[in-house]
Amino acid sequence: MLLVNSLRRIYFSFYTPSVFLTIKKKFTEQNKLKLAKIHYKDLNLETFFSEFVFLNEKWSILSLIFDEFIIIILLHLSKPVIIMKILNEKQIRQKIRRLTIEILERNLNEPEIILAGINRNGLEMAELLMKELVGRTESNITLTRLLLNPASPATQPILLDMPIEQVEDKVVIIIDDVANTGRTIFYAIKPLLEVLPKKVEVAVLIDRKHKSFPIKADYVGLSLATTLQEHIDVKIKDIEEWAVFLN
Repeated sequence: MLLVNSLRRIYFSFYTPSVFLTIKKKFTEQNKLKLAKIHYKDLNLETFFSEFVFLNEKWSILSLIFDEFIIIILLHLSKPVIIMKILNEKQIRQKIRRLTIEILERNLNEPEIILAGINRNGLEMAELLMKELVGRTESNITLTRLLLNPASPATQPILLDMPIEQVEDKVVIIIDDVANTGRTIFYAIKPLLEVLPKKVEVAVLIDRKHKSFPIKADYVGLSLATTLQEHIDVKIKDIEEWAVFLN
């Protein structure tokens, strides 16, 4: 049990390691080496220890560990995850203020501007823009939300949190924190096709340059040339310090 607890502590010290459990038998009189190797690649904790118990039963490791066996654990770590902060709170606030000014410049005399945030992250971004817009313009600023499933936008309903008739002949700005392939924003437009808005624009804090859909953001805080394997994480809600991370 002491051995298993020690292994458990070692395992928790690393993130998704590949574990090599090598059981070496001491040299016999004939100078022969008996070797058994098991390769565990990125297994979860339960799987690892259930397999380890199986080995104990098969080779009676626990009864021999202090006698003639040496157990060596080699932890071969996966490629480390590099997390880089690309925007701090001050920079995010500057981006939002600049986006606000651009929105006002392009919609100076509009009686109403509808900010439609996509899901939770987009709504958080829309709320920040609304706070900056109110007081800077005489236009009515309306906040709403577009709800859709980004993983399956074609098969799940896409909902607008306001009567669709109120969008008629209005300026609508679809807002999200990050524009990746453009698919989510592409499908988010679907409810608006039931009526005829005056204008539909797109605003994002981060725009990634690998679009698969015909979507162009009109208001962009920061453009990034990234790979599909990289991930952008925007933290602007319920956190001490706002930040945007690239990992």
